Amino acid sequence: MIRFRKPLIPLVGEGSLSCARIAQPVTYSITSTDAMKSGKGSVTGAIEHMHAAFSSGLASLTIETGAAISVMFVGYTRGSDTAYFEITRR
Repeated sequence: MIRFRKPLIPLVGEGSLSCARIAQPVTYSITSTDAMKSGKGSVTGAIEHMHAAFSSGLASLTIETGAAISVMFVGYTRGSDTAYFEITRR
């Protein structure tokens, strides 16, 4: 039996990333299969904030709809303005 997967379309927009009690504007791209309960993506923002977010490990991403998503950072290259994350449940 052949099963077809739905193509995953990334959700892209502008939002706010909060970590260590500091909120900074970011752009994001999220790929999720089940209403933002799990998935992965990336955020782009100020280099200093991306480094701090990756170092802290956990953050809250507020997307354009106003929904807050808990994320755990899994990848970052020092000096880059992009960090990569997975959606977590708190």
